[in-house]
Amino acid sequence: MSEPEAHAEYPVARPWRSLHTVLFVQTQNAFNDNFLKGVLIALAIIAAQGQVLGKYAANILAGCIPLAFLTFSPLAGYVSDRYSKRDVLFWCIVAQLGILVLTIYSVYARSLYLGLFCLFILSVQSTFFSPSKQGILKELVGSKSLVFANGMLQMFTNLAALSGAALGAYWFGIRQKALQAGADPAFTDTEAQAFAIDNAWVSAMLPILVILFFAVLPLAMRWLVCRTPAFPTRLTPGILVAHITNMGLLFRTGPAMRKAAIGVAFYWFLATFFSVLLINIGPVMYPNVSDGDSAIETSRITWILGGGLILGGLSVAIVGRKGINLKIAVIGLITLAILLAVTAFAPLGTTPFYILFFLLGFTGMFFLVPMSSLMQDIAPNETRGKVMGASAVFVAICGLTSLGLSSFLTYIGLHPSQQMLVFVVPSLLIAWYVYPLVRIHREMRASAASTT
Repeated sequence: MSEPEAHAEYPVARPWRSLHTVLFVQTQNAFNDNFLKGVLIALAIIAAQGQVLGKYAANILAGCIPLAFLTFSPLAGYVSDRYSKRDVLFWCIVAQLGILVLTIYSVYARSLYLGLFCLFILSVQSTFFSPSKQGILKELVGSKSLVFANGMLQMFTNLAALSGAALGAYWFGIRQKALQAGADPAFTDTEAQAFAIDNAWVSAMLPILVILFFAVLPLAMRWLVCRTPAFPTRLTPGILVAHITNMGLLFRTGPAMRKAAIGVAFYWFLATFFSVLLINIGPVMYPNVSDGDSAIETSRITWILGGGLILGGLSVAIVGRKGINLKIAVIGLITLAILLAVTAFAPLGTTPFYILFFLLGFTGMFFLVPMSSLMQDIAPNETRGKVMGASAVFVAICGLTSLGLSSFLTYIGLHPSQQMLVFVVPSLLIAWYVYPLVRIHREMRASAASTT
């Protein structure tokens, strides 16, 4: 592949080696985060049986991520602009190692609430990781190769996130199932529950220890990724509450940025909802959550959805090698709405149900990748970190709203399949809203070409 055009703006040596390393580091980071989440959610469902935490464990733990982004995104955006994004990514990796060590201690001490706190601070780490991982792409490969780089980033991120969550839940599930085979049939209900909870703590320890071992590998990025530019600005106390200012910056950048930001936020609104839906399907199919089958089913569905996301990310990266194509984004979202309506009527656990989940993941990437690529491409160089941070705040608000909606639908007893129908009409409305981007982007490219 030819050297990227980024050299004209940023004198980056060996940009493709740097890009490949960043992709590896992001993959590892996302895998570790979601593996830990998969283990802790499965653990919490068993360890907190009969409590509110047990019933809404998926919603509560999933809420850690948008809450962290909402709280710390302005500071994360500042840090991403103020320092080399390569250095920010490196120190985030170091922080992740420390958090994993603390998580191991929480399991050893059998402190569920300390484990939940670890997941929250891991979400804070992701908050600082996010704007740097997105903002560094254009600094490495430039506009022409940005869709390819972003498509690969999204593909590997989804591969890692879903594989991590699926493997974490599966590993926990099979260990729990093996340990539960030793239960004494003469146990009372209280003894059986205590036995299952004790097994759950034992089941969680080994997977987290293994993840800690492999989390050391990304430290090598410090020597494999080229140092990228920093844009020094003064840190003020107001940066900690700069949500409104940064959100204004995001939406004042122009109609293209505004529509793309809303499109990306909607995708993650839907993705957050599905992250909880996947976990809730398992207990519906296997009500006895203590035996591990529920966690294994969650793992199976996650793998299938992840396969669609991976293939979709790879496909859109190939299709977008020549530039950003927003027509496929609109088509992708309309197709996604149709698939949601069909999936809602497919019986759980059947072959059509699994196929439809695969297709949901596949078509979602055709919407997300062009939208996020457009945001990264048109964001001003000196404020790209702030813009990406503001987008993360917007996504976090939508994520928390999505979790609230999920909790409400669960509270009123709506079946997981029926919950999918809620998003059919909104998906079609968002497709209609972002459709003008096809014309706006064409005019932007024509204007840029006339000035060169």
